[in-house]
Amino acid sequence: MSIFARTLLSFWVATALTLMLAGGLLFSRNSFPNDRTQELPVERSEICAKSLVASVEAVAGSDHVGKPMKEPGCAIQFLVSPTGKQLLQDPAPADVSRLVAEQLHRGGEPLLEMNPDATMIVFRVMGKLGPYYAVAILPHPNPGPPLIFWVHLLSATAISCLVFWLLAQHLTRPIRILQGVAESVTQGNLNHRPSRELLSRKDELGELSISIDLMVRKIAQLMSSQKAFLAQVSHELGSPLARLNMALALARRKAAPALDSEFTRLEYESAELNSMIQQLLLLARLENATELNHSSQRFYLAKIVVEIALDGLFEANQKEKGVRLLIDDAEQWNAIEILGHGDLLKRALDNILRNAIRFTVTGSSAEIRCSVRNANEAQITVRDFGEGIPPEQFGAIFEPFVRLPSRGNGSGTGLGLAIAKQAVIAHGGSIYASNADTGGLSITIQLPVAPL
Repeated sequence: MSIFARTLLSFWVATALTLMLAGGLLFSRNSFPNDRTQELPVERSEICAKSLVASVEAVAGSDHVGKPMKEPGCAIQFLVSPTGKQLLQDPAPADVSRLVAEQLHRGGEPLLEMNPDATMIVFRVMGKLGPYYAVAILPHPNPGPPLIFWVHLLSATAISCLVFWLLAQHLTRPIRILQGVAESVTQGNLNHRPSRELLSRKDELGELSISIDLMVRKIAQLMSSQKAFLAQVSHELGSPLARLNMALALARRKAAPALDSEFTRLEYESAELNSMIQQLLLLARLENATELNHSSQRFYLAKIVVEIALDGLFEANQKEKGVRLLIDDAEQWNAIEILGHGDLLKRALDNILRNAIRFTVTGSSAEIRCSVRNANEAQITVRDFGEGIPPEQFGAIFEPFVRLPSRGNGSGTGLGLAIAKQAVIAHGGSIYASNADTGGLSITIQLPVAPL
């Protein structure tokens, strides 16, 4: 069933349930009498009217000028003498005069008229001097809607919310799952796929899940083909390059001294090419997990960091730069051990530090900060004091052959950070880039500490 059909059906169900509850409310209201006269104190008002007539005639007759005294709670508001004189309030409103006139032509039964706000009752009371007409005004109480109204309203609201909450869960849960798949793919995890439940849905979300699954499979195939191609090309280039170096050495022996500068340049370019091929082979082995086939060993991370700091300092001094090593807690830092391959991790840290030295401005120092987090995670942050990079390129710098135009003079192969990322992942850690608050790019590595 399509999402449109499910949404429309849910709306109909919620509407039908609401109408059923509204009908129940009307039925419950009509099941009880709505005659307000049953609640009105008619008899007490009639007694009060007779008492007023008796008090009028006892004092001065029907034309008594003063106002007769009413008992507390008496609802009589107007009293008309047999001669037509108003004894309580003068003049009387038009509706009161109309009701009194109507009562003149009726029998002795009280005349009742109900308004939205009050009920008016005209009593005919026989006195010694003739008939008196007393008008009682009984305001209606306003207690608000009855309890049953609020019960039905809350029930309708609860049912509507439940129906649409179930619909929302039915639609948003798969979307959140697909969002998680997309985020995993952006982080390089191509093994995260939509679940069987999503793939078996017969609606638009099911079709979207199938499309995403096919897309991830295709990306995985392309990535696998790319890695295999890089590994194969790097391996195949190794032999011709070795023969080229040998030929260069033989040719240099036979060549005239005037060609020494040209041969020196050829040997330099050959060494650069050989370095790139070796890095490609290492990257391919890391991505295929073949570099870590030999057993892991425990090693002190502090020793490796000191070694790469000293090597980096020697290189930085040649460029009028420096390297600064900062350790938050030296005793704790020197005691931690990492389970893995020290030479591989050293190469990764060396690549990162050499990048930091390259992009640090002359006269400043690249910075290495070491700390232990929660006693089970080592953190190393390598920072340069350069211009930094745009935030949208934080992830791109860890991809092979990526060299940003805004970074440095364009030297390097673009493989150093890619190798560092794979080496850190191989040790169960994480690596990410960020711009420091005071300028420069920071590369942060987090590695799990070896259990005791």
